[in-house]
Amino acid sequence: MKKLFTQPTTTQISSRLRAVRRQRGWSLADVERESQGSIKAVVMGSYERGTRSLSVKRALELAALFDIPINDLLNPQIAEEKIDISQTLMLDLRKISSTEENEITGSVNFLLQSIARDRGDWNGEILTIRNSDLKSLALMTRMSKSFLLKWMRENSLLIEKGKL
Repeated sequence: MKKLFTQPTTTQISSRLRAVRRQRGWSLADVERESQGSIKAVVMGSYERGTRSLSVKRALELAALFDIPINDLLNPQIAEEKIDISQTLMLDLRKISSTEENEITGSVNFLLQSIARDRGDWNGEILTIRNSDLKSLALMTRMSKSFLLKWMRENSLLIEKGKL
């Protein structure tokens, strides 16, 4: 019988822990400080190296500390995701500006306008985004890049080829 799902390995989970911590820009000492000492730096390092077992209770604590769903912490596919944006991704700045503002759309709009200004792109209608832009947007919105792209498509913010 063919398996439809494979469980993550401890190595993948350890790598994911390190990736999440680094996405926050935190050192191991920062984890200890942010957890108010409940997660020691040396212990976090052991989790990341895979030399110490991670309990469900501690995984839940870490997910809460990083302010992410537990599934995002334990899902190795998120850590390994490589979004191929070799095709050009264009965002409709008019659409994002006119979308009802909430925490996500406001932050996305702010960063996109900043990118446009930095690049001297003053047309204000369409912005081509790079992989680094997508990564910054994902970090800022606390979404994975694939989920962010899905959100952009669902909100008609992406301009697909041939639809200009």
